[in-house]
Amino acid sequence: RGAPLGKEGALVADLLKLLLKIRAREIDVAARLLTRSDEMEALAAGLRDLPVLEGWRYEVFGKDALELVEGQLAFAVKNGKLTMTHINDMAGELANTAAVESEVEAETEAEDPAEAEPVVAESE
Repeated sequence: RGAPLGKEGALVADLLKLLLKIRAREIDVAARLLTRSDEMEALAAGLRDLPVLEGWRYEVFGKDALELVEGQLAFAVKNGKLTMTHINDMAGELANTAAVESEVEAETEAEDPAEAEPVVAESE
């Protein structure tokens, strides 16, 4: 075992364990076949030369695990189901929502002449 993780590192390792449970259930394979607790703790501690980051384990778990510890993957609950959301996708969705809201607001302002500011013509 490596150095102790500390409180924050232990929480990151807990998130990795949650991700492992989700992935193992999705592909119907025992979690212990994908990785071990000590590997997840090492990943949480910053190590990257690990079996879980190679081959088929990387494809089914390691890639998302790496994205999670690097801040690119987040957990979300949608329709009562726990899912993973890529931060870039989430930012894109938020930007689209903000753009639509701005568009609707602009259309609403343009449609109500009573709320429009009066235009004063300058005299020469």
